[in-house]
Amino acid sequence: MEAAGKLAAMRKGDDTTRDMALIQGGAFLMGTDDGMPDEGPAHQAMVKSFWMDTREVTVAEFVKFVEATGYQTEAERFGWSGVFNLKAGEWQKTGGADWRHPDGPDSSPNPNEPAV
Repeated sequence: MEAAGKLAAMRKGDDTTRDMALIQGGAFLMGTDDGMPDEGPAHQAMVKSFWMDTREVTVAEFVKFVEATGYQTEAERFGWSGVFNLKAGEWQKTGGADWRHPDGPDSSPNPNEPAV
């Protein structure tokens, strides 16, 4: 049985893939020749098939995942993240920003909103 067939068969009886969609692997064009310097050059890339949730993961769901696994995001490890400044219309490096503090250290997320 080919890999995609195995994954499809797995999904039928596997509760871990409920509410997920199988994204078929293949080749795609990644990057651009007309964007910012770090967005190029355009080149062909390959990706294997993978499962993706059919909806966003909420903050409350992400809390359960973190508690069960001890996972730390890059923002938590680095101690900062990018926060979009609406007035300036740009991303800004913000110390203490992470999924628990999406707008910086004095903010907190809504548990029903998507984890960011």
